[in-house]
Amino acid sequence: MSEFSRRPERERISGHASFLDRGTPWWQMLQIRLADALLWLIGCLLWLGGRPLRRLLVRGLSGLAYRLMRNKQRIANINLDLAYRNQLSAAEKARIIRGMYTHFANGLLDLLFDWVYWPPKDIAHYVTPEGCERLKALQDHPGGSAIVSCHLGNPDLAFKLIRAADFDVFAMYKGFKSPWFDRYIARKRLKIGGALIEVPSSRHRIVNGQRVSLGRQSLRDEVRALFAQNHCIGFLADQYASGNGEMLTVLGVPETPTQSGAWRYVVENRVPFVMLLTVYREDGGLDWRCSEVMQVEDQGEEHATLIHTMNQANAWFEEQIRRNPEQYFWGHRRFNRSHYA
Repeated sequence: MSEFSRRPERERISGHASFLDRGTPWWQMLQIRLADALLWLIGCLLWLGGRPLRRLLVRGLSGLAYRLMRNKQRIANINLDLAYRNQLSAAEKARIIRGMYTHFANGLLDLLFDWVYWPPKDIAHYVTPEGCERLKALQDHPGGSAIVSCHLGNPDLAFKLIRAADFDVFAMYKGFKSPWFDRYIARKRLKIGGALIEVPSSRHRIVNGQRVSLGRQSLRDEVRALFAQNHCIGFLADQYASGNGEMLTVLGVPETPTQSGAWRYVVENRVPFVMLLTVYREDGGLDWRCSEVMQVEDQGEEHATLIHTMNQANAWFEEQIRRNPEQYFWGHRRFNRSHYA
């Protein structure tokens, strides 16, 4: 492991980390510890049950979600009609949506129990020489870099693969309202040697038992400091922008609000980047996909350069999504809200 990944947790966190600095009262910490113990017990049972139990759970969880999350099916149908311009048959859309629920069940199990299903020796099996070569080229570039992913396949397992390749990256993450889940997800990423930078919108403390937001501060200075130390920042790039964002054509759908905050840091600092995904194979293994190392191409004006860079990434992601449409979460309102009225 790299020297950086062996540093104490606090040294691998940029700025404020709500899961560490929230001021959680003792009775809430007791609940968190009990939840940890329960999850460990369930994990032991899953380990004993092996792959047969996993298949049974995936079938049951996906079927239950399909029946309970009816509104997601309506949204998914709208999204598929938009992205495929009404060219998919009803049977094909139904196949993709059922596959989406199966993928959701797989992802849920691997999010909570990756230590059961994807121990380090197993995850390392899917690290490719091509991926390592491109990450090394990224790391050798002075002045920082970025890894960009999206909600296709399993972003969390992509992070584990990056770490299995011994590549150091500060993953941007949005904290969760659940104190236990927030702490669990953040700590498991730190445990494998990763680093974290929490987005401003979720930074908070607990004061007298109440959640108090720290306000929407800018990450610009933090990000610049990380780039100056030649660190890499990882983020998801296909999120809907409810506030300040850019209107782009996404999956062929024009005027789609898209978050651009992290992209602005990449463009401002002219750091190289790669797009990286991990999707499930039919045999249950993982397919690690990594683009070439890309450079920010000046378009004469900063905003034009930003749009050009984001469009480059969207084109790559769109190609990957169309290869595995059942592993993309079509159930979220990705496009302009007017489509779902």
